[in-house]
Amino acid sequence: GTNARSIADESIEDAEMLIQETAKYLPSTRDLRVQEVRSALRPMPPDGLPVLGHLPSTPNAYITYTHSGVTLAPMIGEMAALEIRTGVETEILAPYRPERFN
Repeated sequence: GTNARSIADESIEDAEMLIQETAKYLPSTRDLRVQEVRSALRPMPPDGLPVLGHLPSTPNAYITYTHSGVTLAPMIGEMAALEIRTGVETEILAPYRPERFN
């Protein structure tokens, strides 16, 4: 499972809650027991929005920094490749440029 907390959570209670929620849809999982919990933090831009584009201080560096990389990867990959290949910025990505943090 996943959550949007800003700290790593390794509590068994949360893992057990996920099993209970899963059992609503897959009853055969009802008797599963938590043996171990591991967690990790995902990078999250300060405003929660993606950061996409060339770095102002390093024009040859192009970043794609986002919390939803898996779901947005196909679209971001295509747009980033287009911008890198052509040198032309895509207007739809304008709100997500690194410059907004300057």
